[in-house]
Amino acid sequence: MRPMIGLPTGAEWASLIGGAALLLVWFALTVWWLLMLIQALRTPDSVWSSAGQSKILYVLLMIFLGWLGALLYVFIARPALRA
Repeated sequence: MRPMIGLPTGAEWASLIGGAALLLVWFALTVWWLLMLIQALRTPDSVWSSAGQSKILYVLLMIFLGWLGALLYVFIARPALRA
C-alpha cells in the first residue's frame, strides 16, 4: 500500500510543535546566557572587588556550566554587584 501524502496527523503536529517549542526555549536560554556573560565581562573589576566577588570565577562558571553558571551569577554575584 502506498503511503498517503498530505497534511500531518494530530500526533505529527504535536511532535512538530513540541520540537519547535524546545528549539525556541533552547535559543532563548542561549541568548540569555550570552547576555549574562557579556554583562559580567563588561562590569569593571573595581566593582567586583568592592562587592567581594570574583569576576574570573563567575565567568569561568558561566563558560563551563552554561546556563547553570549564569543562574549562579544572577542569584549570587549580581545582587552583590548592584548593592
